[in-house]
Amino acid sequence: MCLSSEQMERLSEFVRSPYFNKNRVVAFLFDYLKSHYPDFDDSSMTSEALRKNVKGITGANDLGRKLNRLLELTEEFLSLENNRNDFAERIGTLKAYKKLQLPKHFEFLAKQLRKEFEEKPFKDFDHRWLMHELEEELFEGFDKGLLRIPENSADKVMETLIRFYLTKKLCYVAEAVNRERVLGKIIAENDKNEMLDFLHSKKDDKDLYLALYGNIFKMNLEKSPEKAAIFYQELKKAVFSFPHFIPEDEIRNACGYLQNFCVNLSNKGDKKYLGELIQIIQFRISKRILLTNSMINPQLFKNVVGAAIKLSKTNWVKNFIRRYEKYLPEEFRSDYYNLAAGQVFYHEKKYVDASRRLAIASHNKNDIYFGFAVKKLLLKIGYESNDLALESYIESYRKHLERNRKKIGEAAPILEKFYKYFQMLADEDSDSEEMEILLSKLLAEENFADKDWLIRMTNKKLKQPVSSRPFQKSVLMVHR
Repeated sequence: MCLSSEQMERLSEFVRSPYFNKNRVVAFLFDYLKSHYPDFDDSSMTSEALRKNVKGITGANDLGRKLNRLLELTEEFLSLENNRNDFAERIGTLKAYKKLQLPKHFEFLAKQLRKEFEEKPFKDFDHRWLMHELEEELFEGFDKGLLRIPENSADKVMETLIRFYLTKKLCYVAEAVNRERVLGKIIAENDKNEMLDFLHSKKDDKDLYLALYGNIFKMNLEKSPEKAAIFYQELKKAVFSFPHFIPEDEIRNACGYLQNFCVNLSNKGDKKYLGELIQIIQFRISKRILLTNSMINPQLFKNVVGAAIKLSKTNWVKNFIRRYEKYLPEEFRSDYYNLAAGQVFYHEKKYVDASRRLAIASHNKNDIYFGFAVKKLLLKIGYESNDLALESYIESYRKHLERNRKKIGEAAPILEKFYKYFQMLADEDSDSEEMEILLSKLLAEENFADKDWLIRMTNKKLKQPVSSRPFQKSVLMVHR
């Protein structure tokens, strides 16, 4: 990643400011480097070229010192850029008033800060810590060295410290509960209960931070999909209704939890959450927050394409792929683009083209869920196209499932269920009675991903004469 042109201009002002840098040669060095940014061709960056083109450098050792100083200044600039906080700066001013013995200024600013702190709609743990710092300054009094009597009760200091602790812990416990659900990583019950008690005590609080992380926590904690959906809707309402009050990174994070909830329930066969997922993505696109550091998350890209195809949004998904493929991280771009293209070709029943794309993508060994997506789609293509390679696809899926069962948490039973029924469907020896039994079992099952496809294929097989069914024994015998 490079600094934007706006950041480069601000860095230039920073380096030239005598408050931060009193060495003019360092500023000249920066100007030279900036003129070659961001390409930095080798011939212009040699020690000899730098000493020749930057006025005031006396030798190699001096150049090294100037470069080190420029690096220090750049680090200071980046720290200020990423930690700029108006409240923190004003608390610094408050402390300065105390040192300068300006009680009226101190009291006026302290009163103003307390009011503004309380009025802020989104109070994350950083904000809560600043509130605690303010109360500390007020508790200590204007001049604790001269005035020993307490000017304020300690209650506010303790209250803001505890609130900071619980607010920060809520963020971590919300994610821990999410990992417990997805990966099976157990979290202590007392931590969950502490957060439930905290949220109950603040149920009337209008803080948007609690609206986000409280609902994220409860949504992931709740085992019942119907009850969890209540917290999903509350979280979505907070994000969609108040994006102007919530930092962009927090909106992205909340949307990530919403997306995961949608993917989880759509994998269990609840189709309405496919549309919910697309709605969240369209919201992110409208707010220009789909990308993070100018890149799109590869798994998100895959999930969006899969959901849009299941909703038959063919034109929309083609435009989405075309628009965002270039934002995939370079090391994943080919795999995820080819999977997406394979999904579109499969939807259009262009099985040969789909298989070719998936063959390119199938070498990805890093993303377990990516592997399942490729292998499941190959099973469906193999079945629908009467592909002689179907048996090898089945074996590949089985091995991938066996190898990764313990790593995929609650997704394992769903993927196992699909595999079990697919084997029954693809059995070339099955007769009509066995297919009727399969159909009745599928109809009795709770919803899960691709249940509809299995039912559709089973019905289709039942209507076919036995002699014309795919995967006759003589064909599969070739692979045994």
